[in-house]
Amino acid sequence: MVGGLLHRWFGVGRIPAEEWKVLQSEGVGVSFLGRPGSVTLRHCRAPGRYHSWKRHWFVGSLVVTSRRVVAYSYSRRLLSIGLDDPELGEWDIHSRGRRRLCMVRDAAGVPPFQSGTIEIRFKIPGAEQVAALLRRGERGALVRP
Repeated sequence: MVGGLLHRWFGVGRIPAEEWKVLQSEGVGVSFLGRPGSVTLRHCRAPGRYHSWKRHWFVGSLVVTSRRVVAYSYSRRLLSIGLDDPELGEWDIHSRGRRRLCMVRDAAGVPPFQSGTIEIRFKIPGAEQVAALLRRGERGALVRP
């Protein structure tokens, strides 16, 4: 509720205008704008840093086009992965209940991290359906006619 109000009133969690035009040209299938989410780091090591557990809450956006899935924290891009990219298979995508989309990955493949686990969560309606389609990596399956 608060995330939606912040998004409507102040534009918190919006996608930059230039990026939104690119996403629309790719054919937006599903978009969740101004949704609450979090990034959790577990046992993450990077040069000069270590986090045994750290969580960052945000208001952000999740967009799935016919080509890729894009996630934003506030107006900063968290990820942009092609639906046919093998990297999407490295993410464990599942739902916790009907309204929580959870994406988990080994942090070793994400610079600058060398080890640990990264978890991105979004509170969205229909999380089960979105997770199932992203796990299958069906290109264009989410695009509405």
